[in-house]
Parts: sequence; structure tokens; C-alpha cells
Amino acid sequence: TLEDAYGVVGQDFWVVTPCASTARPGEVLEGTRLTLVRKRPEVGAPAGAGTLDLGYEFTIRTASTPERWADMAAEMDAAFDALLTLAAQLESEPSANPNPNPNPNPQPNPNPNPQPYPDDLRDDVTRAALRLFFYWVCFAPLTRGSAAVGYAVLRGVLLAVGIDFTEAMAENVQMDWDAILSPNPEAFIAAVEPWFFAARAPAEWLDGVPSVAETLPTLRDRVEALNLYLAAQP
Repeated sequence: TLEDAYGVVGQDFWVVTPCASTARPGEVLEGTRLTLVRKRPEVGAPAGAGTLDLGYEFTIRTASTPERWADMAAEMDAAFDALLTLAAQLESEPSANPNPNPNPNPQPNPNPNPQPYPDDLRDDVTRAALRLFFYWVCFAPLTRGSAAVGYAVLRGVLLAVGIDFTEAMAENVQMDWDAILSPNPEAFIAAVEPWFFAARAPAEWLDGVPSVAETLPTLRDRVEALNLYLAAQP
């Protein structure tokens, strides 16, 4: 329990989750601070309130230091560059299979010990997108909504390469917490890959979606499309 954990240390404390660097292999960055604080009466509380048991606050916090921002920016730059490289390779495939989970050998293989097939390019792109999500969630630069932004970007990136999903997130799973509690992106990807990959499907419906460039040709059009107040005007 929180009370047991607090009793071991005997005071308010926090621990930092490790976050292994990909841009600088071998280095470990500061991940997320998990804090446990005993709740105390507010200043000006009535006399005797200090004897009340108000419980504990178990929260996550992130350090907004220039060094940490620079470290995480480097990780996300590296992750995004790797994602772009793989996406470009996928786009240049002359006969890319639209199925994100293709079976490269549908016929029975007489070889009892076949060599594993090279990772499908879409699998590589999916892992690269998950790696970007991992560093963003561990960075958590927003005061609220960092995880929600991460989910939106992850979905958008995969849709951009034609990958959609047939199912919602697995039950009792919060991918942002899987990322926060994983020491490196590989451990995070290994934790979510079984259900995440199985839920993928071709985003065939995108073929019928109007082009953004044609529908919103100018920057002003795009800003106004995001403005709910202007969108509500006749």
C-alpha cells in the first residue's frame, strides 16, 4: 500500500524511472518522477486538523530543466528521423502489400527449420512510431494532456502510412504507463507488440477522404478549421 511504501522511507520522496537513450547508446536519461507525498492540512486550517489522517498523494511529475529538454529533444529528433526514413522506404515500394500483417509464405513450408523472414517494412514503421511515442510520453512536456497528444500523433503517423486498427486498446492497458515504466523503448515495444500488431488493418477508407491540400489550401484555412468558434459561424 502507499502507507507501507511511505513507512519504509519515513518521509515524502520520489524516484526516477530510467529512460535509455537511442540517440546516444549507453546513456540513461531522466524519465518520470514517481512521487509519494503525505497529505497535510492546508495553511489556515482549524486547530486540531493536523491530527487528521488525510492519506497520501501518489503522482507523476517531470523535471522541466533545460538539460532534460535538450536530451529529450535529441531523442525525439532521432526517433522522428528514423520514422521518416522507414516511411519513405515504404512509400517507394513498387508493389507494397496493403495488408499490414502479410503472410509471406501462405503454402506449407517443407523445411522444418525455415529461416525467419526479414521484418516486414510495415512492422519496422510501426515499431518506429511506438519508439517516438515512448520518448514523448517519458518527456511529458505538457502540464496536462501529454499522453493524449502522444496517442493522437501515434494514430496519425500510422494512418499516414496506411495502417488502421480493427480493435480498441487492450483491456486494462494504458500504453503511456507501459512506456513510463519501461527502461527503454525496446522493452515497451515488446510489452505492447502482441496485441498492438494483431489489431492492425489496412486503412482503406482513407482513399475516400478529401485531400487536405485541396480542401484547406491555405494556412489560414487550416487554422480556421481548428477554431471551433469560427467553424460555428455562418
